[in-house]
Parts: sequence; C-alpha cells; structure tokens
Amino acid sequence: FTLTAGATNSHTLSIPQYIGAGRIMVVAGDKKSFGAASKTVSIKKPLMVLATLPRVLGPQEEVDLPVSVFALEPHLKKASVSVTASEGLQIVGKSKKQIDFDSPGDQMVPFRLKVANKTGIARVKIRAVSKDEVSEQSIEIDVRHPLLPVTNSFTHVLEPGEKLQTELQLHGLPGTNQAQLEVS
Repeated sequence: FTLTAGATNSHTLSIPQYIGAGRIMVVAGDKKSFGAASKTVSIKKPLMVLATLPRVLGPQEEVDLPVSVFALEPHLKKASVSVTASEGLQIVGKSKKQIDFDSPGDQMVPFRLKVANKTGIARVKIRAVSKDEVSEQSIEIDVRHPLLPVTNSFTHVLEPGEKLQTELQLHGLPGTNQAQLEVS
C-alpha cells in the first residue's frame, strides 16, 4: 500500500472462526528511511460460539458436543443456539436451545451426537443468534473404524472339469470392505 505524506488509511481483515488475540504489525519504508509499529489486539465479536469435538469419531459412538457461547455486550440478554449435522450423525435430544445472560459473559450449552454405522467425513454446524448478532462455527470430523484392516484370502486349485461355487461374505462395515478375484 502506498500513502502520500500525511495521509492515513485503514484496512479490514476477515478472520473466520477465531477468538483470541492477534498481533498487528506495520512496516513502512521510503528510500533510506523506515519505521515499524506493532500492537496486540483482541479479536472478538459481540456474540461468539466455540464448540469442541474429539479429533476422530468411530462408528456407532455417542459423543458430547459442548458449545461455549460468549455474549460480550450488555444488550445481548438471550441467545438461541442450534446444531445441524450431516448424514452419518444424529443429534440426540434437542437440536436448538435457548439461553439467558444476566450480564456479559459465557455459558456452556451441551448437545449430544450419535454416529451412524459407517465411516467417512461428518460435518457439524453450530449457530448462535442474539438480536442482530449471528455467530457460526463449522466442524469437519473424520469417522473411522478403530480397528486395524483385516484381509481374508481363499485359494483353490480346480482340477480339469471341476466346478467351484462359493458364497462371498464381506466382513467389516458397509463402505469399508472390498473383494478382489484373481483367476489364472
């Protein structure tokens, strides 16, 4: 960015899903002169959500989803918190809850999720609304089987004129199993 002598300018940065502090730094230079400044600033909105899930889930598990809701302005007295989940996850109990704030602060809102009997990527979206303020968080989480892969093999040599009929039984969860036939 270039500024003329005595001019000022401002810039807006969009930082999604971040709560905390950030260090803002400016470095300026012109020919043989330079200068630098920095400042630590609080990065926050009047209403924020922060949900927590483990790193991975397993098929058929049930897991708690604690959601911290931060209302940091005195005029935010009520908030509605809702959770939606992708296919493969089911919300146990209510998917939308109301909370009240006596003063600025935070509250924990508990939800519970049940994982389907399949693997893949699951998505959870948390949304808090209070007056005109909206805060959202999206979480992608891997659903994987906790056991190591298993390989079964069957070998049979056919004599001339012999026939073989066998039933293929796939083990494991649907979508995690496969079969391969080799004939020579």
